[in-house]
Amino acid sequence: MNNYGFLDIYVCRSADAYPEKRKNLLFINNKKGGFTEMASSWGIDDAAYSTQAAFFDYDKDGDLESLKNLFEDLEIFYGFNESPLKRMIEVSNSLDKDEHFIRINALNFLFDINYINEMYELAKEFDEVIGIDFSANFINVGVKLKEHDSLIYKVKKEGEIFEEKAVSLKELGLEKIKEKVTFMQGDACNLKDIYTCFDLIFCSNLIDRLYYPQKFLDDIPSRINKDGLLVLLSPYTWMEDYTPKENWLGGYIKDNKEVKTLDTLKDNLLGDFELLETIDVPFVIKETSRKYQHIISQMSIWKKK
Repeated sequence: MNNYGFLDIYVCRSADAYPEKRKNLLFINNKKGGFTEMASSWGIDDAAYSTQAAFFDYDKDGDLESLKNLFEDLEIFYGFNESPLKRMIEVSNSLDKDEHFIRINALNFLFDINYINEMYELAKEFDEVIGIDFSANFINVGVKLKEHDSLIYKVKKEGEIFEEKAVSLKELGLEKIKEKVTFMQGDACNLKDIYTCFDLIFCSNLIDRLYYPQKFLDDIPSRINKDGLLVLLSPYTWMEDYTPKENWLGGYIKDNKEVKTLDTLKDNLLGDFELLETIDVPFVIKETSRKYQHIISQMSIWKKK
């Protein structure tokens, strides 16, 4: 677990009906022939019905992560290194800001309820967060959660069988920051003029779902303040269902050469931005109780010149 070269022990517990008695245990090798239980300190003392776990370098950063098979959900726990979202905020906070700026605005393009959670995580650090999505249905989910503080939604288990789940801003400790968050319907390829002067524009799994991504790239630099950040995440799964092939930014052969999306992004953005870093971001989408999508997006962080 800690890269010391000594074997540690992680115990999954699921038999007891009381959560406090089925918390998982982590025994760290003390290198003296004994072990110290430290699951709580590592944040992996899960009280769900765990049956097994695997530890491996999931994001290839040199630290071990754990993949736990829970009774209800599949969960990824990051090791020593921070999550990609926290890394993005860390980079943002390290930049020099004009002291005359009263607000720090974030523009986030939504995808589903998980990214609504990202909105509120951003609101912990920024004075105002605006979420935009092409789908009015997605926006309505965010609006309802903000208005009513809680939301009941359904998750597919099998075929036409669904399970009801609930999310609560109060239980997540986000109730006091909800006024920082606004949800708006909009088209990323044809944004209104009011969306400008931002210090951070965060686009998660967006670029390869646009019908005209080049127009988005041409337009977005004018909407970011000097020294502001543009953060793009995408697995680059270009599909004609979303983007006409002639509008793809990568994933094809031209003149016997591979055209990759990151190279096209560099060609378009390096005139206005500095590329700070790229990070592989693995995530899992649960489709049913027994089917999951394992996806690796690439996050590129660009600083406006």
